[in-house]
Amino acid sequence: MNHLLAIAGEWFYGSIANEYAKLKRNLAVLTKKIVRHTPLKSGLLYNMLYKVRNANKLRALSAIWRIHHQRSKL
Repeated sequence: MNHLLAIAGEWFYGSIANEYAKLKRNLAVLTKKIVRHTPLKSGLLYNMLYKVRNANKLRALSAIWRIHHQRSKL
């Protein structure tokens, strides 16, 4: 039983690490896309990204995505 728990734990933490790595890559790609499409605010976006680089990546990504999504609706 403990062996199964250990395997499940490894898988769970491994999947979290994978998701985190994917999130970091997505954040970089999304940043480039947003900055490319928002020339006037690009400096502001870059500053915001560097400030949150060490913060919670998921929150940062969702906030940036919301900004991008609102701009694309305009």
